[in-house]
Amino acid sequence: MTIDTFPPGVLLIFGGLVLPFVSSGVRKTIVLLLPLLVLWSVWQISDGIQLSLSFLEYELAIVEGDTLSRLFATVFAVMVFGGGLFALNQKEPFELAAAFVYGGSALGVVFAGDLITV
Repeated sequence: MTIDTFPPGVLLIFGGLVLPFVSSGVRKTIVLLLPLLVLWSVWQISDGIQLSLSFLEYELAIVEGDTLSRLFATVFAVMVFGGGLFALNQKEPFELAAAFVYGGSALGVVFAGDLITV
């Protein structure tokens, strides 16, 4: 699996799950750099089905890229960056982690290729 087939939402979800368990300095670095990495990952996805999975004789399109998906994913990634920037000095890391998981879930929905994947 290469970066152009890896779901960008999974990066945000994993990053959000890691945030409560790292120190404050590392957390600030992750909060600022991870949305930028996700934004880069969004623009690496080409058109068409990039990642599929066979489930019960049905082909699930896990990652399907197109112009509209990249547009919405860009908006979501910029919103996650802005939210992280404003919440950078927040003492409780769990709210920030929940926001990153929420943003990753939104990106997962944007790139889902069919309704079963959603």
